Amino acid sequence: MIDSSAITQSLLERLTRSFTSENLILPYYFWSLYNSEIRTRALLLADGVKRQYYQLGGRDLTEALGIPDENIEHLLGHGYGLTRYLIAPILSAEEESDKIGEVGAVLSLLITLYDHGLDDGLIEPITGRQAISGVGQLETIKHGSNFNPLQPIFQLYWSLLRSLPSRGIKELIMDKLVGYFQLMFDEENQTVITRQIHSQELAIVRKSALPGVVFSLPAFIILPNEALNMYDAHLRWSYRVGDFLGILDDAVDIEEDLQKNHPNRIVMRYKVNELATIDCDAISNNVVTLAKRIDREWTSRCSGRNTQPIVSSAALSASIMSWLKIRPYG
Repeated sequence: MIDSSAITQSLLERLTRSFTSENLILPYYFWSLYNSEIRTRALLLADGVKRQYYQLGGRDLTEALGIPDENIEHLLGHGYGLTRYLIAPILSAEEESDKIGEVGAVLSLLITLYDHGLDDGLIEPITGRQAISGVGQLETIKHGSNFNPLQPIFQLYWSLLRSLPSRGIKELIMDKLVGYFQLMFDEENQTVITRQIHSQELAIVRKSALPGVVFSLPAFIILPNEALNMYDAHLRWSYRVGDFLGILDDAVDIEEDLQKNHPNRIVMRYKVNELATIDCDAISNNVVTLAKRIDREWTSRCSGRNTQPIVSSAALSASIMSWLKIRPYG
């Protein structure tokens, strides 16, 4: 009898060794610095988000969503750090980067809670059109049979975007952002509706990759008009970052996804029908190669700028470590 857990563990161990050998895992000193910074930001963000959630929705955030405070803080911190990593090649001013990081933190909370809420059957799908309904003015949400506990977070996200200072291209970028945001939710819903492990590959790719674009785009609201010459290249790179993180997530979830017949990029890309057919070495090598390409390009595009703060420079490695539950070395 095949021990599926052992095969999954073998894949994760190979990934861990490969990431470590390619210096994509943080030593303890930098890991502790990063976590200290992120923890401080997450606590402040969580306090503000919970307060505004109550003002908009009239409920306590933790009770409404049924998740503990530490999970909320983790999701906000992860989103803040990842956003700082994504925008570092185009935006270096600390105060402005911090504002975009806050927007990304709320987006991270929203995306993750929506994803898990759909998977667990706790919430009804929200169409892309419904997801952008909060683009207009901020309103207190009325309770009723159709109340969705994520509605106040949608409202908060759009409120933060509207409050960003602009240097002249805000409406253009907001139009682009609304389009990508709507598509992101429509593709997420498509993967839930289909629920077939080998089908709708484009929807599954977009579901993972588009958040990288949506995390990055708000930086162009703050940047001057001439920054548009970086627009296409930066969004393509951001798309690849989102794609990589989606593949990494699917590597962690492959056993569960096979059991439940849920869509999984590793299964589709390597035509895995059962865990016994997995080529752990090939998958590990390809996933780590993607990470190296992304990080090399980040380093190249950040060269010539000010020294990057730890919340930016360590965020990709910290995300990898969090997904794979890798401890720092040293």
